[in-house]
Parts: sequence; C-alpha cells; structure tokens
Amino acid sequence: MGEIVKTPKTPDMIRHMLDELQTPAKTLTAWELNFLESISDQFEERSTLSDSQFEVLERIYAEKTS
Repeated sequence: MGEIVKTPKTPDMIRHMLDELQTPAKTLTAWELNFLESISDQFEERSTLSDSQFEVLERIYAEKTS
C-alpha cells in the first residue's frame, strides 16, 4: 500500500492554497466561498488555521484546482 503524504500546514502552504482558490479551475459553492472568506480573515489575523479548517481547505483545494 502507498504511504499517505500529508500536506505541511505551514503559513506559506496555506497562503498558496488560498491564493490558488481565488481563481479555481472549478466553481466554488456558496458554502465554500463563505468558508474560504472566513478562514482567510482568520489566517490574516493569526497566521494559522485549526487542523480541522486546514483539512477542509485541503479538500476544497484538491477538488477545485485539479
């Protein structure tokens, strides 16, 4: 079985994902847009996200940028 590679939860990686989702390859839902706006604001204030927020960001990023 293949090893699961975790995306590093670094400020640079979070910023990259948020930036890429500004012009996603696939349309974002209203919920995704609201979620991304919310975590973007939090990221600007705290320079980090919770593990749960990062997992959702990873999922949206994987679905919408490929």
